[in-house]
Amino acid sequence: MAGLFLFIWSNDRSQRLFLFWGIGFLTHATGSALMGMRDFAPEVISGLLAVSILLSSFFFLVTGLRHCDGRQPAGWAAIPLLLWIAAISVPDIRAVFALKLAVYGLAAATGYLLLALTALTGRFSSTRYRRALAVIWTIQAMNSGSLMVAALVHAPQGLKDMAQGPIYGMIGMACFVAMLVVGAKIVQDQSESKLRRLIARDPLTGALNRRGLTEALPEFRAEIPEGNLVALVIFDLDHFKTINDSYGHQAGDQVLVEYSRRCAAMLRSSGLFCRSGGEEFIGVIHAGSDQEAAQLAESIRRRIAETPFQTDAGSLKVTMSLGIATTSADLFDLEVLMKQADKALYVAKEAGRNRSAIFRDDKIQIVKTASPEHLAQEVDDQADRQVAVLRRITEFAIAAKTRSTR
Repeated sequence: MAGLFLFIWSNDRSQRLFLFWGIGFLTHATGSALMGMRDFAPEVISGLLAVSILLSSFFFLVTGLRHCDGRQPAGWAAIPLLLWIAAISVPDIRAVFALKLAVYGLAAATGYLLLALTALTGRFSSTRYRRALAVIWTIQAMNSGSLMVAALVHAPQGLKDMAQGPIYGMIGMACFVAMLVVGAKIVQDQSESKLRRLIARDPLTGALNRRGLTEALPEFRAEIPEGNLVALVIFDLDHFKTINDSYGHQAGDQVLVEYSRRCAAMLRSSGLFCRSGGEEFIGVIHAGSDQEAAQLAESIRRRIAETPFQTDAGSLKVTMSLGIATTSADLFDLEVLMKQADKALYVAKEAGRNRSAIFRDDKIQIVKTASPEHLAQEVDDQADRQVAVLRRITEFAIAAKTRSTR
């Protein structure tokens, strides 16, 4: 099993679960083999060293499980090994076989309980399989605990004096086989899940593809707050062919990857992001109104245009055109919204690109966004109008007072 796990890892270095479990099984097998040489090897090798190597396997097995959830290795996973080392450092314990066997049983029981706890608190695979692993390791912990009690009660002088030894071995072997069966099912489920993710994702940018978007929509729609609209936004990079022709396809790919990362990050809290093909992407978001959807799309467009893209060919300025279409959640139809947003995108391009257009009430309107200069001019114009009104009011008041005096 150790060889199989390490072989799988050597062909896919991202599968670090197999690396840690391969090392875990290897140390467990090595320790067991050394213990089996007790009639030929010195006690320090077949006893003290063998058990130390065997108990170190719990650290690697726990670390492998934690890696399934993306969790970092935990120092407490080394407790079984540390417990054994601390115990055999005491001369009175090291000199008595029964005490060493009892400590080994306690350390092994602790290791199996740590594995069971890691399975129960993890998020890998289904709850059913994680509970099954926890039950198997709890049984092994109880088996090791019984070994500890038997060693303390019967005080054997050697393994040959342990009449219950074959029973403990059979229980351990049965649990080992059961663990392999459940573990194989978990690995199979993870492989299928990874395959589904690969099928649903664009290989270059990592964004959802059309299939992935279609599969994610039901869950997305179910989480839309009541009264909100669904907006579909088509993002199209302006003059992307020029980037490929002028700077090379590698620079173009770098732009697509970074562009996808930025857009996905800005949409993460409110929607889905998909690459539909080439330089065209789709965002599906929920918004309280048409204006809110348009403002969100415009904010993305401005931020993309304001921040250059760093590529191997240098810094590149990129702009995009957007087509927006909205509908209520209960009337959502992907194909209909796609057609409406595509019409709006065409209008945005015809109007000069680097802008947004929205399909609303069977009409298409360019989304107007005031630049800082325009905003400042509007403030000045409003202030001039207010001054003019105040001047007229003052002049009217003076004239009225003059007439009343006469």
